[in-house]
Amino acid sequence: MDAASATSGDHPHKSLPNTPLPTVNNVRNGQIYKIPAFFIRRRNATQTLLFSHGNAEDLGMMYNRMKDLAMVLGVNIMAYDYTGYGLSIPGPAHQTSSSSSHVSSGSGNSTNKNKNSNNNNGNNGGHPQRGPSENMIYRNIEAAFHYLTRVRKIPPHQIVLYGRSLGSGPSCYLAAKTALNGASVGGLILHSPFLSVYKVVADLNGLDLGMVGDLFHNEKRARNVRCPTLIVHGRQDEV
Repeated sequence: MDAASATSGDHPHKSLPNTPLPTVNNVRNGQIYKIPAFFIRRRNATQTLLFSHGNAEDLGMMYNRMKDLAMVLGVNIMAYDYTGYGLSIPGPAHQTSSSSSHVSSGSGNSTNKNKNSNNNNGNNGGHPQRGPSENMIYRNIEAAFHYLTRVRKIPPHQIVLYGRSLGSGPSCYLAAKTALNGASVGGLILHSPFLSVYKVVADLNGLDLGMVGDLFHNEKRARNVRCPTLIVHGRQDEV
């Protein structure tokens, strides 16, 4: 098995390997926002899982679990961090040369080195920092998908999206988008998903919320999904 990831020397999770993987570039308004990822390759695998993690997770917490899953299922697995999570750079990255190569979504290739920003004044090299947001998370999964299809040359029908909790949002988004574009992914796994952010509260309290500003409309996007879908959920989830 070939496993690689982008790492940082002071990262608290020691389970990540030290072999660098091309960091996924996430392009927004002409600026590049770095998101690290790892790709676990299984020999002779015909399917690749693109894993989108939950709210309280990052790459270091996922790696050993994903490595075991890849071995049991005999599939490749790619996982990535959202902008503002884990090793990702919260603001636009500098254009500096490095030995690592990267792929961008929507513009040309870049050669930025991934480093965490510890600037406490809210700026990264003069740019305002960008934390997690719904739209940015959608851009993140599109960048990861772009890496798989354009760099790894994996066709969409051999990619299965796997979203856990918060990750069900970007997974539903991409499954619906690829279907509408006529090149659907091969499958969708939703692990502890939700209908939308507000409906999590509504379901728990018996409310009917139709408020403006709701996030991750999984229920609406599910209508456009055309690939086989597996939903995994417990009956005693307290969140």
